[in-house]
Amino acid sequence: MRTKALPALLISNLAFSSLFAAAKTESATVPMILDHNRIIISIGVNLPNGTVKKVQAWVDNGTPTMTITEHLSNELGLKTISKPTATEGLMVSAPAKIQIGGMEIGLIGPKESIEVENSPTVAGGVNAEISLSSTVLKNYDVVIDYPDKKFTIASAGVVHFSGKAVEGFFNPQNYLIQIPGEVDGHHFNLALDIGTPVSFISADLITKWKKAHTSWPTVTGAIGIANLWGLDDEPKWQLLRLNKISYGGIEFPDPIAVSFPADRLDYFKKRAGIATAGLFGAASMLNYRVGIDYAHQKVYFERITNPVGAGMDLVGLVLRPEERGYYSILGVADYNGKLSVDGVLKGDILKKVNNISIDGLTMGKVWSLLRGTPGSVYTLTVERAGKQFTVKTKVQRFLGNGRS
Repeated sequence: MRTKALPALLISNLAFSSLFAAAKTESATVPMILDHNRIIISIGVNLPNGTVKKVQAWVDNGTPTMTITEHLSNELGLKTISKPTATEGLMVSAPAKIQIGGMEIGLIGPKESIEVENSPTVAGGVNAEISLSSTVLKNYDVVIDYPDKKFTIASAGVVHFSGKAVEGFFNPQNYLIQIPGEVDGHHFNLALDIGTPVSFISADLITKWKKAHTSWPTVTGAIGIANLWGLDDEPKWQLLRLNKISYGGIEFPDPIAVSFPADRLDYFKKRAGIATAGLFGAASMLNYRVGIDYAHQKVYFERITNPVGAGMDLVGLVLRPEERGYYSILGVADYNGKLSVDGVLKGDILKKVNNISIDGLTMGKVWSLLRGTPGSVYTLTVERAGKQFTVKTKVQRFLGNGRS
C-alpha cells in the first residue's frame, strides 16, 4: 500500500483526521478492506447505553436497500416497521446516524426502514453486520481509492474531484447510477456497482459476442470473482473475457463479463429507471480512484496504476456459503471439455484447502486459498454424508491471463 493518500483530491478547509477524531468534521477517510472485491469499512454505531460500538459495514451503492443483522438490530433497539412478506424480510427503523472516521453520517430518515438479515452477517460470505446503500450515500461526496484501499466520505461540495468526469443517469427514486457503455459496436447502459465483484451483462449480448469472437476465452460456471452468492444457477453462468469495454468513454482492457440471467436482469431494469444491460463491477476499476458526486450527478475516474488483469488462475469450483459458516459445492467448471475437478459432487462440503480450514471464512478469503500458479496441485478436504476424504486437483488458468 502506498503511503501518500489521495494526492489529487483536495479536501477544502480540512486536514485529514485520524480514524476516530472529533465528530463535527466534514470529511473522513478510512481504510477499506477489499474482500472478493467488496468494500468493507469499520464504522461506529450508537448503542442505547450511550456507548459506540465498532462494526464492519459493506459499502454497496448498487442497491437502495440497507440491511442489518438481527443481532445488531436488537442491540440497537430498532423498532419493527413491518413483518416479513413474500418479497421482503423483517423491516425495522433506521438508526438516526452512524460514525465513519469520526464523521457523523445521517442515514435514510425516520420514515425509512432497513431490512433485517436473520444470519450472523448481512450476506453469505461477507464479513459485515450492516450495509451502506445508495440511499445513504446520496447525501455525500464519495471517493473509492482502490489502489490505496481508502474510502472517503464528505459533505456534499467538500471534495474537489479529479480525473475524467462522466455524466450518468442518477435515478431520483433510488439513486442508482447508469453510465453509457460500448462493446464491439453494441451500445448500452450499465449500472456503476461498487458492491458487485465483477461485471454482469445481458446473457443475450454474451451469446452474440461468443459467436462473433470465438477467440475470446469463455467458461461455464461462476468461478472466482463470478461466484457471487452461491445461487442455484451459478454453475450454468457463462463467463467471457472481452477484448475491451468502453465505459463513460474510458477504455477498460480485458474485462470479464458474466451472463446476466434474463429474470434477474428484468428486476434490475425496473430499478434502473432507464434501459440497462447490466452492472459494471469492481474488477475493472481496481487501478482507479473513483469519485461519486451525487449532488451534480457525475462520476470521476482517475487511473492511478497500470491496468490490473483479472487473473483466473484457480481451482474450478462453484461454491455456496451456507448460513452456518461452511461452504458447499454447487458445481465444477469445465476445462478443455473436461471437469476441472474430479471426485466431488454437488452437495459435498468443502472443509479444507491444503489443510487450511475454510469454515467461517469470507468468500474472498476462501477464493484466495483456491488461487495459485497454474499446474500447482492442491489438496481439498471434502465431506460427504458425514465422512471426510481428500481430493487432489490442479490450479487451472481460466479465461486466459488478461493484460496487466
